[in-house]
Amino acid sequence: MSMDGESGDTATTVMFVDLVRFTSLTDVHGDVVGADIASALRSIVESSLVDGTRMIKTLGDGVLLTASNPVVGVRMVFGIVEGLHDLGIGIDARSGVDHGPVVERDGDVFGSTVNLASRASSLAQPGHLVVTRAVAEAVGVLDIAVKPMGIQPVTGFVDPVELFEIDLCAHDGDWLSDPVCGMRVLIEDAVGRQVHNGDALGFCSIRCAEIFSRAPQRFA
Repeated sequence: MSMDGESGDTATTVMFVDLVRFTSLTDVHGDVVGADIASALRSIVESSLVDGTRMIKTLGDGVLLTASNPVVGVRMVFGIVEGLHDLGIGIDARSGVDHGPVVERDGDVFGSTVNLASRASSLAQPGHLVVTRAVAEAVGVLDIAVKPMGIQPVTGFVDPVELFEIDLCAHDGDWLSDPVCGMRVLIEDAVGRQVHNGDALGFCSIRCAEIFSRAPQRFA
């Protein structure tokens, strides 16, 4: 095994897209629903692939992708999230993107760029994309709002990293996030709407409303 600091020599845009609260969703709505949603994500990703992009692998509730440059990559992420929303079942995703050198082995990609994109995804809010400065500067040509997050500590990295946030789901209407399973629900379609500790709550189903009512402290 080589430990001499080998690195990739080609800059690549790396994107992670993760389904939001997939474990909770599967626990509440069942394994078949979870598998169907994961399959839907894969289908949307496959239909979103364009020249210069690759689906490296699926990760159960997420997918690892690469693109030739940040503009292509971010556009693809927008398309994937839009595709999930178009399903009309309240599924949200979050994403992290970095651009830099990668090491390619047996069809997979490795390196700090991959690791940072993964960590950035874990820092993203539902329906949002977190990117590094390299990506934020490159996507300035797009008509999207890029919000600075400042210098952030990132797990596994010695030095903090400057990160930026992009809202992927600026849709019309007023939305709530089901506190039990994480599904996105239009306020007018929400079941069992209520105010709890000052927060407006709504649920995707009677089942989620009942689970919350039995132990609301679990979902604070």
